[in-house]
Amino acid sequence: MTKPSPPPSLSPATSGIFPLAADEKDPHASSSFPLDPSPSVSAATSAPFSDPVRFAMHDKAEDEALFLPRSAHLDRSRDTLTARPPVAILGAGWFGRALCQRLHQAGYTVHVGRRRPTAAGEGVAGGSFPLPVLPTTYFDAIESARVIFLTIPHRAHPAFVVDYAAALAGKILVDVSNPDEDLPRRSPSPGGGPRRGGSVPWRQPAYSIAEQLAQALPQTQVVKAFNTLSAYQLEHDIGGPSPQVLVCTDYAEAQREIMNIVRTLGYTPVDAGTLRMARDTESINFRFFPGWWGAVTFTVFLFLIFFLYDLVALHLLPGANNSSHQFSDLPYRTIGKVMASTALVLLASTNLAGVTANLWQLAHRTAQRPFPAWLANWLAARKALGLLAFMLVVFHVITSAMLTNGPAFALAGAQVANAQGSLLLATLGVILYGILCVTSIPGVGSALSWTEWRFIQSTCGWWALALVTAHSFILRLPQWQDHSYYHRNMPPLSILTFIPAALTLFLKVVLLLPPVAEYLEMIQNGR
Repeated sequence: MTKPSPPPSLSPATSGIFPLAADEKDPHASSSFPLDPSPSVSAATSAPFSDPVRFAMHDKAEDEALFLPRSAHLDRSRDTLTARPPVAILGAGWFGRALCQRLHQAGYTVHVGRRRPTAAGEGVAGGSFPLPVLPTTYFDAIESARVIFLTIPHRAHPAFVVDYAAALAGKILVDVSNPDEDLPRRSPSPGGGPRRGGSVPWRQPAYSIAEQLAQALPQTQVVKAFNTLSAYQLEHDIGGPSPQVLVCTDYAEAQREIMNIVRTLGYTPVDAGTLRMARDTESINFRFFPGWWGAVTFTVFLFLIFFLYDLVALHLLPGANNSSHQFSDLPYRTIGKVMASTALVLLASTNLAGVTANLWQLAHRTAQRPFPAWLANWLAARKALGLLAFMLVVFHVITSAMLTNGPAFALAGAQVANAQGSLLLATLGVILYGILCVTSIPGVGSALSWTEWRFIQSTCGWWALALVTAHSFILRLPQWQDHSYYHRNMPPLSILTFIPAALTLFLKVVLLLPPVAEYLEMIQNGR
């Protein structure tokens, strides 16, 4: 489920920081569908832990149903049973059974076809086929409905097409299968997908499974859908309040009918384009943390740079090693400090991305011009950067709590109050960042109104950065004023990491000045 769109006067560009699913076995991967379409220009500058796609797929007509539990969708569907056309499911594997259960609960008359429908032990209420319907043959199931779900493994498609192509003429065939591995999906020719009719291109990995079916069945309206859900998700009703289902097809009528079924089951249908786009949807289940590798690489790079800097400045330079900085501190105290420094820069970078986008809009005097690739990628990585930063913060908090000779214990007099005050600010900042992390979970963020979500992701996000920056300033100011910490004119690491955070907050204050804020709002509203 996507976050309701903001009011026109509240542009997401000014609202936040980083955008913090035997022969008929289940053909689905177990991973949930990680939809990642390109965000709109305005949504790209939204709040820190938000997902940049939360505004991109908003369907205004479904606002009233967005906050209903899944059971409410199903109960409502039973009130209009006469409007439910019969559907057929070919294949009684795990996914076929789970889909049959969901469709039956939604009020559909379901006909399940399988190769051996009279296998021993099968019945309506129990046995090896615990479904409220009796299985039948493929032919009988195809003849009983216009919409047919093909849930057999894709390796069985060639033989299936040879036997049932004539019976499928004029039908809507929904392919739910996925390939066994993530094959390259580039078309071998600029002409796009394979031609309909002719020989069956079962050995062309450049095309999707659905495209191959469409070529082999030119008289059938082939649709790609439900392949991003697993049998476990269907059966146990998991994946968030309203998981999205991508629908790819070349036929408008078939698209409308399948999208209606998707809505009836309590999911959110997404028009993913023509059948050619099935090449992308079939690769979704093979994605491994897409969009995170850049953030992880940047985090590791920062950590190594800061660690080497601290190592050289405090341990390797002549005269740098002293009683306060021993090599024995490296495994715990030094690494904890470096992680805190890395986390502060990461947190600043998540906020700085939105500020940079605002400055870019001001410089070009428009919010309609697409961002350059580097800025778009930066905006898209904000959620990953923020969560990685929070992970480092938690590590720093644990190490600080376990070190009984930390800064609060080493100081005396008025410095104790300063140290304790900085720790109080850090505690408040960590709590706020924890709230941001929790609301970045789709199931939690989807339950919030736009105003609530904007307050947490934007207002609380900026206050969290201000608190942890103030913590660093108050705690480390005595060291910055002590020249003994400047070994060979190398400033302490805390100064280098404080600068990006302070610069980010300064730029945000500039953007909040009434003349600047009013002009930016005018640009974002298109005036």
